[in-house]
Amino acid sequence: MGCTQTKTDSNPEGVLHASRKTTYKLNIKSEKITDFVDFGGKKVALGEGMTGEVVKATYKSTGTPVAVKKVSKHTVKDLKALRLEIELLSNLDHPNVVKILDAFEDSKTLYMILEICPGGDLLDQLLAKKNHRYTEREAQNILIQMCRAVGYIHAKGICHRDLKMDNWLFTSTENDNQELKLIDFGLSKKYYNATKAVADMKTFLGTPGFVAPEIQQAYYGEIDHYDNAIDMWSLGVIAYCLVSGKMPFKRRGGDCVPLDDKLNRAYAKNFKSGIWADGTISKECHSFIDALLAPDPGDRMTPEECLKHPWLKTLVAHKSVAFDKKTLENLKYFSSAGAKEKAAMTIMAECLHPEDIVDLRDKFLDIDAKNPKSSGFITWGDMKQVLEASHADKFTVEQIHKLFSEIIVDSHCQESMVYTEFLAATMDHGMLHNKNRLKDAFRRLDPGNSGFVDMSELEELFSAVALKGNRKDDLTRKVRNASKKEKRQENKISFRSFCDILDKEHAEQVEKVQGQQVDVTDIKFNPTV
Repeated sequence: MGCTQTKTDSNPEGVLHASRKTTYKLNIKSEKITDFVDFGGKKVALGEGMTGEVVKATYKSTGTPVAVKKVSKHTVKDLKALRLEIELLSNLDHPNVVKILDAFEDSKTLYMILEICPGGDLLDQLLAKKNHRYTEREAQNILIQMCRAVGYIHAKGICHRDLKMDNWLFTSTENDNQELKLIDFGLSKKYYNATKAVADMKTFLGTPGFVAPEIQQAYYGEIDHYDNAIDMWSLGVIAYCLVSGKMPFKRRGGDCVPLDDKLNRAYAKNFKSGIWADGTISKECHSFIDALLAPDPGDRMTPEECLKHPWLKTLVAHKSVAFDKKTLENLKYFSSAGAKEKAAMTIMAECLHPEDIVDLRDKFLDIDAKNPKSSGFITWGDMKQVLEASHADKFTVEQIHKLFSEIIVDSHCQESMVYTEFLAATMDHGMLHNKNRLKDAFRRLDPGNSGFVDMSELEELFSAVALKGNRKDDLTRKVRNASKKEKRQENKISFRSFCDILDKEHAEQVEKVQGQQVDVTDIKFNPTV
């Protein structure tokens, strides 16, 4: 577990390899899925992925709606690839990438429990538009989110390999709050580890119409392999479709893969007629798409370059970002909280609904946008600028550095802050007083809905967060003492005890923070069970 930037021959740009450990360790569980997930009387299909169908369901314990991807083991040739998809998703933490919440399997089926995106996919929304086209401003807002998501997974050393409109979902049907999420990592490839390229990509795959020309070249041995530039080609195809309502290449033999120079010339002709010639489409938009659909992968823009392109640059946030008084209080509270409360708040942050965190999400993206790399992480320098702008007369450099280091939940990676850490640190700590949210956090630790959590899981949970000095031994002792109080369940913690542990931690924290002259309300949050 670490977070390093390493320059090697296979990784010349020093790609950020951040295998971040969260407070919740995702394992594929063998419990019966219907014991804790309700599929309803009538199956509600949400879509079809590369490897299985996706249906709507709800958690029985909390009523939280979720999406369940069901994959039949008998119809899938490579179960290892499925498990890789789960592993990849569990290590991704970005506003524009779908979250995986749980994973289960039985003898016939593997289930992935994902956050639900009720806004539908991009293709359906495009087809519902007049002339099947978005305005340039609408397309720009969509492409910014796409570039941020792809930039993030590329920084993590992951190539998606199947970017198309069907694999982008909206979290809401409301036009003013349409957050876009990248889904379906069934064909994705982890192509870097910390020191070298782990695999040369040469498999012929993807969706016709969105496949880059070098994929075919690799398949026929014309080149050794392709790289993550194939994702940028696919983004170019999507961009073309969004503003024109058409595919950039004419079909041949039921396919629209640009097989040769003839088709590339046909694409060039498309840019000289219709809306591309009458001024409907701006020159900047034309330039943006052309720079993504370059036949030579080396000539294509990276996600970072896309966000700096004149067509998107004016809409990417470069304004000064500052925190209000309440957010500063939340930050200070979280930074000095104990490990148990940090762990609970981090799990809770992973369970928050998109509509609950719109402002915090936008803040995270605005801060990230100020970073030249803009790859889905907030650095110490980024946070320093924001805190200085927010409270320049109250924070010294040393205080800011201490605050930042205490916010990082993963004590093994102090260089950058991931999205969930940011949410946990900035969200109102009063959310801990909500019974349903606490139950949601507890359920993540108790997927079988037994009402108890193994002491070993709690020890791992609390030990995963930024522990200092001898805190680990102290935490272990406290968890074991709480376990002994459970008369009917040896070495297990009930929901009531879970809340009691946090209640004591919270009381201590409120006293500590109030001593630092921060306006925090002391609310007991041990809920009625």
